[in-house]
Amino acid sequence: MLTRGRRERDRGAVTILVALFTCLVLFLVAALTVDLGNTWARRGQLQLQVDRAVKFAAERLPVDSTTVAATPSSTQLTVAEAAAYYLACHPVSGQASQSTIPTCPAAGADYTADPGIVAFAQRLLDNGRTGATSPGGALTFPTVNQVSLVTPRALVTYGFGRLAGVTGSGQQRNASAVVLSPGQVLPIGMSLTCMANAVGTAPLGAGDTASTVMPVNYLSDGTGTPLTNPTVTTSTDTTPTYWDDISQSGSHPATISLQSSSINSASGLVTLTFGWASSRTGWTVTAQQIFIRKAGYTSTSTTGAYAGPVVLGLTSPTAPYSVRLPPGNYEALIRVTGTNATLTQTDTWTNNPNQNVKFTVPDVGQLAHYVACARPAQSPRLGIASDSDAMAVNIAQGLDHGLQAFPGLADAVDGTHIGVGAGTSVASATSLLGSAGITALTCGTNTAVKKDYPTRRTDEPNCVHVDTATDWSAEVTKGLLTGGTFATGSVTGRLRCPTSGNCNYNSSRAVLSNPGGISGTYNDDHFSDFIKSGPSGGPSYLSDPFLMALDLMISPTVPLLTPPNTTLQTALYSSPRFFWAPYVVSAWTTPGAADYSVLTFRPVFLTSDASSTITTPIDTLLLSLINSSTSGGLSLLDTLTAFGASASCLAMGASACELSMLKQNDVSGYLGSYLGATTVDVGGLVIDSAAARIRAARIMTLTPGALPAVPDSYTGPTTDYLGVGPKIVRLTR
Repeated sequence: MLTRGRRERDRGAVTILVALFTCLVLFLVAALTVDLGNTWARRGQLQLQVDRAVKFAAERLPVDSTTVAATPSSTQLTVAEAAAYYLACHPVSGQASQSTIPTCPAAGADYTADPGIVAFAQRLLDNGRTGATSPGGALTFPTVNQVSLVTPRALVTYGFGRLAGVTGSGQQRNASAVVLSPGQVLPIGMSLTCMANAVGTAPLGAGDTASTVMPVNYLSDGTGTPLTNPTVTTSTDTTPTYWDDISQSGSHPATISLQSSSINSASGLVTLTFGWASSRTGWTVTAQQIFIRKAGYTSTSTTGAYAGPVVLGLTSPTAPYSVRLPPGNYEALIRVTGTNATLTQTDTWTNNPNQNVKFTVPDVGQLAHYVACARPAQSPRLGIASDSDAMAVNIAQGLDHGLQAFPGLADAVDGTHIGVGAGTSVASATSLLGSAGITALTCGTNTAVKKDYPTRRTDEPNCVHVDTATDWSAEVTKGLLTGGTFATGSVTGRLRCPTSGNCNYNSSRAVLSNPGGISGTYNDDHFSDFIKSGPSGGPSYLSDPFLMALDLMISPTVPLLTPPNTTLQTALYSSPRFFWAPYVVSAWTTPGAADYSVLTFRPVFLTSDASSTITTPIDTLLLSLINSSTSGGLSLLDTLTAFGASASCLAMGASACELSMLKQNDVSGYLGSYLGATTVDVGGLVIDSAAARIRAARIMTLTPGALPAVPDSYTGPTTDYLGVGPKIVRLTR
């Protein structure tokens, strides 16, 4: 039996043992906490290192291929060298014992020429290529615009953990970064050759060079090929027409008939041959005039076409006469002037107005059949099987996959055009585009070809598909304005005003309300809205090197990246009228579908104005229509008159007046006069109000160097980096 004292001594011993055990446990926990804390701290240091290193490397993207060979490409090595340089100059404790990291080069030294950095970059690429886990780190390219980096391993040495037999742990962290461009890519192919050829037909002076001309382009469909010439037909319009303003004696012994007619679809020029006779005895005919006016004209119709009316002075009874008449129903009346020798009188008389010639001039075609250098491109979209619907949604929301330039094409163009500069004429610049070295790089069957149509790809296609034989005006109208319901859901037109908030960047500018009869309110941002004010308070216009001058397009890779420009507001990127478009070298030649290799990309702004005080903005659609009209038989003077040129402009001479018209920031009045009452040119959109469709859209192309730097706070639309212009570098993992 234990005594009371013995029991108390035993209890004391247990208490001491428990206390000692508890202290040991707490000590081990504390030791583990310290070691774990060191581990997590090191992991944080590694994550910071890799985040910054991969962003630094991503600034050198894109690369030419995601596949890294034993001998990497120059673009791949450039990215890897940047990552190696950052890792070498910002090491984390414990890395040196696990891998060979070179010494940071001296400040100001070219790290790409440092053998240690180059060797380190090669090891990173080799490790990424083989896929083997390596303590030395690894670098890979998930896409041409993305880089992934694994840090060299860092050893965390345990202090108290050794008591448990664990001496330390190796830690690595990884991160990925992507490089983006601000804005979206729209399915629009823009032809450089088309622009150069179009501008080459402008009445420029001998001193005009490629650096002083800015083509103001248009998006439309068609090939520029004239339609088959339609036929004038006899009209059945019985609406009475007012003729009392035509001076005549009141008798009607003359008769008139339409013998033959034809229309040139390029100019809209109607050639009419009339037959006539007069049975007034004793009178000798000395002159004949034929008056043409719109059917249904009344004495109160004081405005509109042919209120005049048009007067044709015939030189002989069977002389054909050509006049430009917009589509519609017309009447023709003849007035004869004669003398009577017996009565020594001069008099005028007409045919009976009830027996006027009535005829109909059909529509000679649409804007699709005139030259426009930007054409809708077919591009697949995820979840949408219809080509038509895919185009509409792609215009409204931008492509849902990336594009890239065709390998070697830009270098070939640059190599051909060495020497293109401020003194290069427009004609010389145009002729350079047809060299064999450039035309050979087409979307044929070589391994570099990646076509964007008909199968949707996610590996950055480099060939766009354009079908110039199809009328895409319905899709363009849906994409830009009306929107619609598609397989993926309801889509709002690109320019449609939001249900709340400002529609235009300049809130004081009125929105487009029911343009051309198309219901709704739409954005009407002008390019000039985004130009910052200069020191004097006026607009600070871009200087010549930053404008979309023709010579900058001919050197597609210059500038790849320029110092940040401060002339434009960064809000430009968020405007629905701002987007990127792929450029091709080839011209649109014959109707049909074809694949075109992408030369480069350019930022585009859909606008009714072309703000420039340095270059000459040449409106390519107006120029094309003028050229088509004159080639169709109408004189330049008569053509300019049909476009509504003022008397003061015509007094300058035909060529000088034409150039003055082409240089206007807003040519909507000229287009409206020529194309007729059913065409509305508003907000940069040329709308056929009768069909409620967009027939053309006026776009101004900028050089990438004109764009401002993208702020870190930018939350607007982005696309995979296009190889030119400002870069947005963001971590993705």
